[in-house]
Amino acid sequence: MHNQIPNLAGLWEYQVSVIRRNSPYETPDVDNVIVNQPEIIEINQNGEFLVATLPASPTRPQPGFLLGTLTKTHTNACGKFFWTLSFSDFDDNGVFTLTISDVACDETVLELSGHYAEPGFVGMSPTQLQTAGVIKLRRVLLTENQN
Repeated sequence: MHNQIPNLAGLWEYQVSVIRRNSPYETPDVDNVIVNQPEIIEINQNGEFLVATLPASPTRPQPGFLLGTLTKTHTNACGKFFWTLSFSDFDDNGVFTLTISDVACDETVLELSGHYAEPGFVGMSPTQLQTAGVIKLRRVLLTENQN
């Protein structure tokens, strides 16, 4: 990444798997994993600030916008910076935290992976449910035949 802010603008395949409790009285079931089918989302970027547009899905009843930031998290012995992408959820107080997990030879970011965490059962939102998730974002590469 040569220590520049990574360019994450564009289309991404978004996939998430979650476990959740629907009420504070429900016993957690680690075998009850909800797996989303991959969906295409768009990320817009202005420097360290990002906005992701998410469609409705099995894990979220309404479409909406995630507001995010890129943060330089550490530098390795060679002086290369590493970045963390954080998004705040739009319908509750959940947080998405992702790191770059695959980069092309030309330094295009191809994949981000990370987790989603929502404490649950606090606040006014009816969608505020205790949730933990695993997330993958894979860049949609446009070919010459696509517009």
